[in-house]
Amino acid sequence: MNTTEQLVRDAANGDAAALDWLVKFHVYAHALDDLVDEDRAWPRVVALPGLLRDVVQHPFYLRNGAALSLVLELVEVHYVTSAVWERDARVGRKRMADVLRCCGNLVVSAVAIITGGRELAQRLTAPLWEESWAVHHDAEGNAI
Repeated sequence: MNTTEQLVRDAANGDAAALDWLVKFHVYAHALDDLVDEDRAWPRVVALPGLLRDVVQHPFYLRNGAALSLVLELVEVHYVTSAVWERDARVGRKRMADVLRCCGNLVVSAVAIITGGRELAQRLTAPLWEESWAVHHDAEGNAI
């Protein structure tokens, strides 16, 4: 198990439905990201409604949708900003886009709050963002 998987498991705090929901959200979010990154991704477009259905009809989401729906909307807003800014000529926006691209981590933090409270989320948030940076950057800090 890698560090990201362990942090996600920790966020679920033993709640199997929370873990399963996080996995489904991860699949959906990465499929959406792939659409932005690839020109020939139309077959993946037709899969997105089913992936989103798996997220919003999941028992964990149905129990916690009031809390999670706003977080999902914030992630969407931040992700769209990151996709636009990564193509911007301004260096500051490119750098910020690189950080915003990992906004899905907010979902993991929200699940940690739901399953284990603020203390659990606080304990997991920094390592989760550090791991996201490490996975998506080379030793010099360049996006990969």
